[in-house]
Amino acid sequence: MHLGYTLKGTLGFMKAEDAFLKARKYLDKAIELDPRLHSVQLQKAWIRFFQDWDLNVHTSILEKCILLQPIIDYYQTMASVLLLKEK
Repeated sequence: MHLGYTLKGTLGFMKAEDAFLKARKYLDKAIELDPRLHSVQLQKAWIRFFQDWDLNVHTSILEKCILLQPIIDYYQTMASVLLLKEK
């Protein structure tokens, strides 16, 4: 559910503030159930990126993600952040 709301807010199908708030509730619950899931850490990073524009926190969350399990999504996400930091 958290990914669905994040996507709706990002693409403009829902007011971003409302979508991210709903997404965060589901994401927090998923992290509470199993904080070791790399996929929820990755989604948490995206919310911090899109909603808060906090690239430093986004990067630290991504570092947790890669430690949990090396996945291709990590590298694609980190590349996006590094491009923005360069500007």
